[in-house]
Amino acid sequence: MKLSTRDMVRISLFASLTVIGGYITVPLPLGLVPLSLQTFFTYLSGVFLGPWLGAASQLIYLLLGCLNLPVFAGGAAGWAVLLGPTGGYLWAFVPASLVIGLMTRGRKQAWWLVLSLLAGTVIIYGLGLLQFTAVTGISWTRALWVGAAIFLPGDIIKIITVVLLTRKIPSFLQ
Repeated sequence: MKLSTRDMVRISLFASLTVIGGYITVPLPLGLVPLSLQTFFTYLSGVFLGPWLGAASQLIYLLLGCLNLPVFAGGAAGWAVLLGPTGGYLWAFVPASLVIGLMTRGRKQAWWLVLSLLAGTVIIYGLGLLQFTAVTGISWTRALWVGAAIFLPGDIIKIITVVLLTRKIPSFLQ
């Protein structure tokens, strides 16, 4: 697959936006995983770039972190983050963006966007919780509370915002 300059710029834009989203964090008292806007930009990458370019933008984001650039939540970097308790959430950005892009390809009805974004959220929570429990050794019940349930209200707001933005942002981004 040959990428155009426009595609490369769009991929870079969403990788950069995900980095910025990692710097907008709110530490939560009940868990190790901070609240950030990274998932918001992961959702948008799938919707606006489609499956392959969206996944590529998130993969580039992860590769930047692997190169020890401070791109993860709160300016963290390196393999230790990706192999630590919160790494599963980060790894999940790639398949989440891919699935969102596949599901929304040619279908921009609000209800379908919500369903697609919920599927991406399930992927992020699922892979995130798998690694979170494996690394920390805490029970699944506790992990569900500190690694998923606490984020649900914020993710619902992010999903609603993405649906609204999808209806308002000019088509040149799509």
